Amino acid sequence: MIWYQGEDNYNRAHSYADMFSTLITGWRDLWGQGDFPFYYCQIAPYDYGIITEPGKEVINSAYLREAQAKVEHRVPNTGMAVLLDAGDRTCIHPADKRTAGERLALLALSKTYGVEGISGDSPFYDSMEVQNDTVTVSFERAPMWITAKDFESKLFQVAGEDRVFHPAKAWIVRSKIHVKSEQVPHPVAVRYGFENYVEGDLFGGDGLPVSSFRSDNW
Repeated sequence: MIWYQGEDNYNRAHSYADMFSTLITGWRDLWGQGDFPFYYCQIAPYDYGIITEPGKEVINSAYLREAQAKVEHRVPNTGMAVLLDAGDRTCIHPADKRTAGERLALLALSKTYGVEGISGDSPFYDSMEVQNDTVTVSFERAPMWITAKDFESKLFQVAGEDRVFHPAKAWIVRSKIHVKSEQVPHPVAVRYGFENYVEGDLFGGDGLPVSSFRSDNW
């Protein structure tokens, strides 16, 4: 099964992981084929301010991307194709379907068909540590390398106890990211690409993008 999530759920992140997990397990129960493979696309970045009525709050769809990422860790034999680098600021249905299809194919080839030497899994945020003014971010599914153009990412933010996020400098050392901001001498939280529209600039060693993530639950 492959699934491309529609955009109507972008403002219901709080219930998405439960609903989607129930859909997958429900179909498996009804069809009686066991835990058959289920691969799905993360919604691509888009500027939701374009479709928000004047005076209404602009919902940050990064919360839905976060909920989608939880499902592959909750439901067995599933996988998510990350599309953080394949969105369109002004089009809610981005034209780049080839990237989505190729990443779904990688999931199927590696997980279902057992083709060796390839992977369909993007690196996944694991943990953060703080030393003085610098946050060090670690990832699951990134045993060797994290990569970015010029070995830096432009999409990180950090916050202190006041919970105000500021743009941060981020640089790569093998499979870890070090993040700091002169405006936050004592960081307590880090976020990456946690906006409606971003062009993902962080990748695993096999070229698959890292999803937007946050260490906080504010």
